Order: sequence, then C-alpha cells, then structure tokens
Amino acid sequence: MWITFLMCYAFALIVLIAPGTLVLRCFSLNLPYAIACAAPLSVATYVVLGQAFWIIQLSMSGIQLLIIAVALTAAIALAGKKLTVNALVKCPTVTKSEYTLLTIGLLVAFAIVVYSTVLPLDGPESFSQHSDNMAHLGSIISMTETGFYSTFNASSYLATPLNQIPVETSPSFYPEGWHIVCAMISSTLGVSAPMAENAANLAFAGSVFPLGICALSETVFSGHQKTLLRFGAIVSSVCFVAFPSGMYLFGPLYPNAASYCALPALLYLFIRTTNCIGGNKKQLVFSAIAFVYAAIGIAVLQPNAIFTAAVVLAPYLIWNIKYILARFQKTEHLSNGTPCALVRLGIACLVLMIWYSFYKLPSFQGVVSFPWPAFLGTKDAIVSGVDLGLRFGAPQLLLSIVVWIGFVWTLVNRKYVWVSVSFVIFLAMYIVGISCEGTLKTFLTGFWYNDHWRTSASLVFPGALLASIGMSAFVRAILRILDYKAPSIKDEKVVNALLSLIAVVAIIFPSFSVNGSQVNTAFGQSRDTLEQLNLLSESNSYSEADDQFVQQVLTIVDKDDLVINIPADGSISAYMKYGLNCYFKSFGDGDKTNDCNTITSSLCEYNINDTVKSAVRNIDAKYVLLLDRNGFVRNGDTLWSTDGGMNESDWRGVLNLNDYTEGFKLVIADGDRRLYRILR
Repeated sequence: MWITFLMCYAFALIVLIAPGTLVLRCFSLNLPYAIACAAPLSVATYVVLGQAFWIIQLSMSGIQLLIIAVALTAAIALAGKKLTVNALVKCPTVTKSEYTLLTIGLLVAFAIVVYSTVLPLDGPESFSQHSDNMAHLGSIISMTETGFYSTFNASSYLATPLNQIPVETSPSFYPEGWHIVCAMISSTLGVSAPMAENAANLAFAGSVFPLGICALSETVFSGHQKTLLRFGAIVSSVCFVAFPSGMYLFGPLYPNAASYCALPALLYLFIRTTNCIGGNKKQLVFSAIAFVYAAIGIAVLQPNAIFTAAVVLAPYLIWNIKYILARFQKTEHLSNGTPCALVRLGIACLVLMIWYSFYKLPSFQGVVSFPWPAFLGTKDAIVSGVDLGLRFGAPQLLLSIVVWIGFVWTLVNRKYVWVSVSFVIFLAMYIVGISCEGTLKTFLTGFWYNDHWRTSASLVFPGALLASIGMSAFVRAILRILDYKAPSIKDEKVVNALLSLIAVVAIIFPSFSVNGSQVNTAFGQSRDTLEQLNLLSESNSYSEADDQFVQQVLTIVDKDDLVINIPADGSISAYMKYGLNCYFKSFGDGDKTNDCNTITSSLCEYNINDTVKSAVRNIDAKYVLLLDRNGFVRNGDTLWSTDGGMNESDWRGVLNLNDYTEGFKLVIADGDRRLYRILR
C-alpha cells in the first residue's frame, strides 16, 4: 500500500509541476526556477479549465484534465517562444558543489516533512475524522465521481440524485484548488480520497514548499555566504512546529497549508518583478503576468495566503523602494533622505488603506468577524511567541535562539531589515489574536478567521529567513571560538552545512525520557497529536471496530443502495474510505429537506406512519446503519464527536430504532452497531 502511496506522490508532483513549468518558461523563467515556482500556476490552470468544462458540462477523468492542461500550456509556451527571445533572465551561476549543497538541503527538508507528517499516519489511507476534513473528502469524492472540477460549484453531493440529498444546498464557491489536485490523483490512480489527500499533502509540504523557499532565498540573499544561507533557509523552513505540520493538527487546514506551501513561489515572482523595474521591459511584463497568474493559483487554494504575502512583501517594497527609485534619472532624487522617507510613508499608508478597504467589504464580514476566543493571557502569549512554542505548548528554544540571533544581526548590519519587520508584524498579530478581543484583533487577524493556528503558521515565512541568517552567524561564531580555519572555501561550506544539520536534528528531536521522567519536545508533541488524530481508535468516532463492521456491511449492501445514517457517529467515514452510499455524506451543509426531517425525527414509526413511508420511498432508502457512539462527549442534549455535534432530540427517529422495531429487519449486529434492512 505504501508503494501505491509513493506512486500517488509522484503523480501529484507531475500534476503540480508540469503545466506551471511550461507557463513560466513562456514567461521567461529559466527551467530550475520554472520548476520551483510552477505549483500555483498549475493549480490556476486546472481551476480555469475545470470551471470552463463545468460551464459546457463536459466531464472528464483526472488524467484527461492533466493532458489538456499540459497540451494547452505547451501550446502557449510554443506560441510565446518568439516573444521571450532575449527576455530570459539568466540564472545566477551555481557551482557543482553549491548545486550539491542545495540538493542535499531539499532532500533533508523532504525527510523532515516525512518524519513529521507521514510517519505519524496510521497507514497511507488514514485520515483525520474532524468535521472540516469530512467536508474536504466529500468534495474530493464528488469531483472524482462526477468528473467536474469546478471551484464555483463545490458540494459533497454533486454525484447524488436530487431526491437523495438530505439538505437544502446548492453548489457554491469554495477555494477548491487543493481538492482538484487530490481528485485528479484519486481519479487517475483509482485510490481512495484519504490516500489522495495524504499524497497531495506530501507533495505540497515535502517538495513544493522547499523548492519555493530555494527560489525565494535566491532573490533575498546576496554575498559570498549566499548558498549557505539558501541551504539554511530550506532546512529551517520545515523545522517550525507551526508549519507545515501544525496546520494538520486542527481542522485539519489542508487547503490553507497547501496555499502556504505554494506561497514562496509567489513571493519570489513579486521580488523578481521589482528587480526587473528599470531593466528589460519584456522581462518586467512577463514577470508581472507570471505573478498575477500565480496569485490566482494561491487565491483558489486559500485566499488568506494573499494577505500573508502582503505582510511579507509590504515591508520588502517599503525597504527597497530607494533602490528602485535610484534606477531612474527622474526619481533618483527621491531615493535618499527625507524624500525617500516620505515615499516609504506613502506606500505604508496606501497598504493600510487597501487593507482597511478589504476589512470593510461586506463579502469579508463573515470571515473577519469569525469568533475565535482568546486562548492565552497577554504575558503567556508574548512568551510563547518569543520562544516559538506559539499555541502548541512546548517551546522551540534552539530554533528561537537562531531566529532572534538573525533578527539582531539584520538590525546591526542594516541588511535584510525588512525580513525582521515582517516577522515582528506577524508576531504582533499572533499575540493580539491569541490573547485579546475586539476591533484591533479582527483588524489584524480577521483575514485568517482570527485563527491563531493560521497566524502562527504565517510566522514561518520571515522566520525561516531569519533562522538561516541566525544559524549561519551562530555557526561562524562557534568556528571562530574554536579557532577553526578551513583549508578551502569548499571545506568551510561543508563544515558550516554539517553544523547546521546538527542544529536541525536537535530542533526536530522527538520527545524522550530521562530517568523515567518524560521530556516533551515541540516536534514530539506535534507528532504524537497527529498520530492520535489519524488512529482508528476508540478515541475517534470511527474506530477500528467500526471499520471492521463496515467491511461486513459492504459485503451485503450493493453499491447503489442508499443507507440512512447518522453522520456524527462516524458513518460518513465509511463513505469517505469505501464509497458506501450513505444518505448523509457530510455534516451540516444546510437545512434539512422535508423528507429528511421526517426521517430523522420519526423513522422508527415507519410501519405505522404513511408520511414516514412516503419519505423513505422518495429517497429510495434500502438500509439503516448505526455505529456506536463511544467517541461522543455529552453536553445536555448535544452529543459532540470529532465528526461534529448533534442534538439527540433531532435524531430520535433513528436513535429509537431497535431489533424489534416493525418494518426493519436486523441484518448484522456487533455490540451497539446495527445494519437494518428496510422492509417494503
């Protein structure tokens, strides 16, 4: 099964890299950087094609969508080849040893992601049973079954006949870029939606993200230490417990994590565009188009990543505007002193005005006012921000040390200061968001649903760059203390890289015990939590015993037979994993239909109530599935599980069924679990 998973991962890379690389080659990027920045453009291509095919009602498999996307982008690349002549930006010269070092960095980053996000899985088909993931899996399965990949028509019931949809719902917009990638994997390789999403997550976090950091760091860093700084940025970017793995611990926030993984490519394209100002006009135009194209891809993965990019890029633009102004004779006088300060102030005011305008838009009010209560006191929030434990508990002391060394280094040397400014802004957002209530909180963190999981993750982008600077400075200081002098520059780089890797191993070290006392590390806690979320254990509503019972059900129930179920007891997991045709395929998508209300409130009266009989016949239900409710937590009339909550009184018609209820025949039983056939 793990071999199949690796095949899914390999196919995910093709899906994420192929079309975008062709587009970026057309837009004047050299091959290494085109590959590194391809993912958001590939996603944008699939979304545009998916919506176009939805409009003309043309369904297709995942491989067909890939072939069409590659053919289209190849045609664009060939058509634009003449336009890009003399517009290609030459890649900086990289020696063989430097290339080897960067490759090692990418492999190390991949290994860390596997260690932190894949090894904790309970097999390649394991999945989080939280309600958000149930909705994600439902959308993936709907796309796979219908062959439609539309982000403006998202629903878990696209493949369901109208009479069998239990809620009043209509397809609506949802950023489905990540879901489309997962559906293409599932459709092409015939694997389950959970395996497809796990493979897609590995492709995004293990490959797309480090590649993007590799490209971004090339535009940020300069000088003879540049390659070492790029190496440090690549490996340190996956050492923060807040991201990528942190976004898998709640929700889980898979689409948002994917957008963040693709974000470094967008940052690179923006910086590259500003570097083209005052130079080759073709380079500038193509870079700007590529940036906008990538921004579309980021937005359809998760729009809040655009605001994350703004917090990174606004300080960059404000800090570097003096160099841009100096490139033109007409504006050169504005590049120094008071005029430059006024220009910088003007840009800052403009950014704040744009931010405020979006904050006040009616379409954003549901997002910016989303209720996320304060989680920590102000003092604890500050401490958790400084030690990078954030909202996860155990501090990341060594990582925080190198980050703050990098922070101080930028201020002392007046270089890369904008990175530190961005870091401080994100840190302030995190502290306010997790410890305060009110307008300031919603203004600063509202675009992230006021969610400290997401604002914690945002710290990684400037944090990884600072960690790289700090790690390099720390290692050089140690070597000076030891009075070590490398015989050559190559040897110096090797020693620096090895010491950096030792620091990385210490940062990601798992929890351990000393003389019987448990020592919890940040990565150890994160891995333990992720493992628990994906276990088929009694702590989750869909347990291993439930899974074994469902496998018996699958031998009895035909594929098209509709099975009435209670979504919160874990039964929708049977739909996600095996495709069991459950009545409820997700949780809480809308108001119940009249037939659904009748069934959930009065199904046990089936044999004596003609209205109930009519409702059952209308939806053509054949079976009723009841799983146990050991994973529930009671709060009055409400039962809460990882799959969601329900009021018992709203489901009494199903819950009151027993082995002697007339009109139903017990087919199989195991403890509290039941499968009943509805007698006609």
